[in-house]
Amino acid sequence: AQMGTRDTLPSGAMSDGQILEILHTANQAEITAAKLARSKSSDRSVKRFAEHMIQEHEKNQKEGRVLSESRGIRPQENQVATSL
Repeated sequence: AQMGTRDTLPSGAMSDGQILEILHTANQAEITAAKLARSKSSDRSVKRFAEHMIQEHEKNQKEGRVLSESRGIRPQENQVATSL
C-alpha cells in the first residue's frame, strides 16, 4: 500500500493512538503479503525472504503492543490507516 499523497494525509497533527494504528495496519499488511508470497512461490530465496519479513513484522507488532501497553496508548482508527 502506498502512503504519502496529500489527499490521504490529515491536515493536523496525529495522536499517538493514530500513529499506533497506522503502524499496526502497515505491519499486518506486510505479514499478509509475505505469507502469500511464502505459500505461492516456488523459489526458495523468495520463501526465505518472505519468512524473514513475517518474523520481522511480527516482532514489530509485539514490540509496538508492549510499548503502547506500557504507555497506556490505545490504537485509534484514522483515515491514513484505513487507506492502507
